[in-house]
Amino acid sequence: MTKRPLDTLEQLREKMVFIKLKNSKEIIGNLKAFDLYLNIWVSDAEIGKEKSPDMLIRGDTILYISLYTP
Repeated sequence: MTKRPLDTLEQLREKMVFIKLKNSKEIIGNLKAFDLYLNIWVSDAEIGKEKSPDMLIRGDTILYISLYTP
């Protein structure tokens, strides 16, 4: 069975993820949901020293997403 990229992203749901944006910003947060355009909703998000309880990230601004390992 071949895994699709969205299947891999589904396995990261409710886990802490590291998101690198095209503008070099880095976001760490708990992946809550995503859509087919890779718009991502994260909770408990951190961008540098700023914190946000919820954040929606537009899919076309994302460079990559990975499991966060401190």
